[in-house]
Amino acid sequence: MEGEPEVNVFKHEEDFVSFLKSSIAREMAIVVLGLCSVDYRGRAQSRLGEGIHVVLVKSDGAVLVHGPEGYEPINYQPKTTSLTVFRDGEKIVLRAVRTRPYEELKIIFTKIYSAIAFKTHFRPEFIMYGREEDLRRAVVRNPALVEEGLRVVEIERKVRPGFIDLLCVDKEGKLVVIEFKREEAGISAVRQLYEYVKALSSELGRPVRGILAAPRISRDARSLLTTLGLEYRRLDLRKCMRYMTITGLEKFIRK
Repeated sequence: MEGEPEVNVFKHEEDFVSFLKSSIAREMAIVVLGLCSVDYRGRAQSRLGEGIHVVLVKSDGAVLVHGPEGYEPINYQPKTTSLTVFRDGEKIVLRAVRTRPYEELKIIFTKIYSAIAFKTHFRPEFIMYGREEDLRRAVVRNPALVEEGLRVVEIERKVRPGFIDLLCVDKEGKLVVIEFKREEAGISAVRQLYEYVKALSSELGRPVRGILAAPRISRDARSLLTTLGLEYRRLDLRKCMRYMTITGLEKFIRK
């Protein structure tokens, strides 16, 4: 059948290093359940202690390390410049490097419980319904989609750099500027939010919080966000869709 995946299953009697190397060379996606630790070195440094983790290596070189809970990876590396595998005594190391900016993720396996690699030529179309205006409309209907206790003050508030998507007040009475992105938020979105927050704070002479609301955010953007004292809230698009759908139905009924 068209789209049937090519599958490579790791058998414990074979060499895991050879399994990884051959799968990477064939640009296969790899899923590994193993006892491992993770070292990250780049713009910061981190270490994930040894535990049972799921490691995903995508066919484009992206690497993600998941724990037993939650949907977000504990560690990840975007598209990599190089993926190498080697033995270090009794351990096996998977090293993912990208050069611009320089980042290195080292996954050190002590034990492998299961592994599978696959390659599929079938690329189904993904269609995301809803514009940024729809996301904003959903949050207006239910501000808790971004943060509990928010109250909407104004939509498209005019400031010197442009129009703020949504202006709210939090449960402590602080003004909150919210900028929406329907896809992954990047550095430009962070800078845009910062300009809005700075302009409104200067205009009113009081502190203003800034929240970037999007389904995903790039690592660079998250780093800049933290540096500028801004915040990120992950938007659950499925939850937002419920309110988008309700709004659309009401519009239809009113006609």
